[in-house]
Amino acid sequence: TKINYVEGLLQYGRFIGWYYEFEGMHDKAVDAYFVLQKDAEKYNQEKFKYMAMNGIATCYIQTNQLEKAKSVLKSAISQQIIAKSNPLRISTFYN
Repeated sequence: TKINYVEGLLQYGRFIGWYYEFEGMHDKAVDAYFVLQKDAEKYNQEKFKYMAMNGIATCYIQTNQLEKAKSVLKSAISQQIIAKSNPLRISTFYN
């Protein structure tokens, strides 16, 4: 029997990203966050999409790939402004 629990699936992807990130395996963490982003878009779960983008940018910053991080952060901010997201969610990317 399958349980249709989208948030659980997305949280799993987030935790996998965290695991790899905290273990210093940033390439695998970025891959996991890209999967999370894709799944979040598939299920129309905006908050998880931006969590994924935040994780991707964080990994890029931690590995000194600052231009990539800047690109991800700019994209996240502009997407949230266009979507008229909650200002608290947007502030995640300003901090």
